[in-house]
Amino acid sequence: MTLLLTMVSDAGRRGYGLLVQHFWSAARFAKVRLPRKNAVTGEAFCLARKKVPWEFLRLLLHQATARFQTKFGPKFLWKGRQVFAVDGTKLPLLRDKSLFKEFGSARGAGRPMMTISALYDVFSRVPADVTFGPHASSERDHLCKLLDAVPKGSVLVIDRGYPGFALFCELRKRGIDFIARTPTRSCFGAVRKFVRSGLEHDHITLVRTKRSKNRGLPDTMIVRAMRFREGKDRMVLLTSLSGQTASRSQLAALYKARWSIEGAYKILKVDGFGLDTMHSKSVDGVKQEVVARLLFMALSQHLLVEAARWSGKQPQALAPKAARCELAHIEVLLLLTLGTFAASAMIARCLASVAKSRAEKRKGRAFPRRSNKPRNRWDPKGKTSRRGH
Repeated sequence: MTLLLTMVSDAGRRGYGLLVQHFWSAARFAKVRLPRKNAVTGEAFCLARKKVPWEFLRLLLHQATARFQTKFGPKFLWKGRQVFAVDGTKLPLLRDKSLFKEFGSARGAGRPMMTISALYDVFSRVPADVTFGPHASSERDHLCKLLDAVPKGSVLVIDRGYPGFALFCELRKRGIDFIARTPTRSCFGAVRKFVRSGLEHDHITLVRTKRSKNRGLPDTMIVRAMRFREGKDRMVLLTSLSGQTASRSQLAALYKARWSIEGAYKILKVDGFGLDTMHSKSVDGVKQEVVARLLFMALSQHLLVEAARWSGKQPQALAPKAARCELAHIEVLLLLTLGTFAASAMIARCLASVAKSRAEKRKGRAFPRRSNKPRNRWDPKGKTSRRGH
């Protein structure tokens, strides 16, 4: 398990052979006895990791999240409730027949691609659960699989693309409140009518469609609808929270807080994964690496919050990247060290290092978003002024 965490934190800089040699050197420094004196080969580690099912790492992720909630949970609650958010991403994989068969690929793509949906605690940024599916799978179906990890009484913040009548009914059945963004040209007729009315806040009635396959759903549902301005565009939020529980400004702040998980997802999309950072070409191996990365993120966030408490600072004031780097540097020694005194001294040094870091504030956009995607030089009317790159 320690070697797996070392592999994902390495972010593809080294292959199996160099990783195993580094692991054996660190174990020798920590005075830990391993089965053999010399390091095993990379091929041996590749075969050995197949014996660890990816569901076991998912169980460890659940335990790490529960441990974090027990120790630090009250600091990251909103009115006594946990606030969760879910998001999905497409991950390109290495070329292999089994991966093409299991996950498929985008049209015209030369590599297989899988869909990952992860559930995060919005304020603590700790991953709670993850699910996988083919490239063309529905992220709404992924969300339904993740609902077992959302405690009753929590608040779920979801982005556009997720809202649906059946999903809202399932959330209400489980006792989970929601804040959902929906397009102004929504599939709900009540939302389109609300947009045309010009009102900023109203209670609307959602109606179940006749073609709905689930006949056990109620015919209608009443939710609050609010309209907000986002730059030049407008967005509509639907929520099951009452006006006494959350005001209009509080709902806007909760939805805005959802963007904190985008920084965590950047690790999965950019810093942690990609064609050069994946090692496995098997279905279970790929899932194993993804869950191991999420477990590493949960442990690094635990280190960050502990450093904030140790130094008397707010967790938001410290840099998450500093915690990840410190954990990547010492995780082998920390997990292999059997002596309590040595481990305590190592943790104290890491906490002091993380406490010195400062989180950079996200600056506003100083210029309009531009795309560098090549454009056609010719259109049906002749040559265009926008030239391709």
